Amino acid sequence: MTYAELKTLVLQYSHNNALEELLSTFVTLAQARMSRDLKVTELESLATISVTAGSKYADAPSDAVELLDLQFGDVTLQQTTLTDIGVRNASGASGTPTHYARYAGKLVLAPTPDTSGNIECIYRGRLGVLTEDDDTDFLLTNNPNIYVYATMLEIVPFIKEDTPEAGYHNRWKKYYETEVAGLNDLAEDTRWSGGPLQIIQQGGSTP
Repeated sequence: MTYAELKTLVLQYSHNNALEELLSTFVTLAQARMSRDLKVTELESLATISVTAGSKYADAPSDAVELLDLQFGDVTLQQTTLTDIGVRNASGASGTPTHYARYAGKLVLAPTPDTSGNIECIYRGRLGVLTEDDDTDFLLTNNPNIYVYATMLEIVPFIKEDTPEAGYHNRWKKYYETEVAGLNDLAEDTRWSGGPLQIIQQGGSTP
């Protein structure tokens, strides 16, 4: 499915042609939701982070949603809190970093590095922005229903056509959460089995 086809389908589900000019905004909001919820390898990337001797700060990948593994030489860095980082650095001692916290797009390291080098970082990023009508991505190609459900979740509060009796929002929420859970379970099973990841569309009816 392409971006244009997605917008057309969502507009049909919404039964509200007045939303056409806002569809790109709803899709962007839906992508933010999906980027937080999806735990699939297609969103994983490898980055090299520069570490400077004498500075406890390093730049985290700008598109990182979750940091999965950080290696500084043969040391695996452990995530902790800013408070703990402060305690660990309170003595002013330096050395090979063993812990990190995230703050304002930065990694805060402890102890403060005594040598320069690189951190090899595996992280989970965000879905790429869709701009052109023929744009697509792995999720829109293989699981377009998740895109539809997530976008409708953003639209329903905007159009305010839900009632406790109708449960309109809850139905879209259930469809979305069921499909995301199924895809995440598949990714986890594949990760541990060592086989290639296959993205499949889960079963279930569409309203």
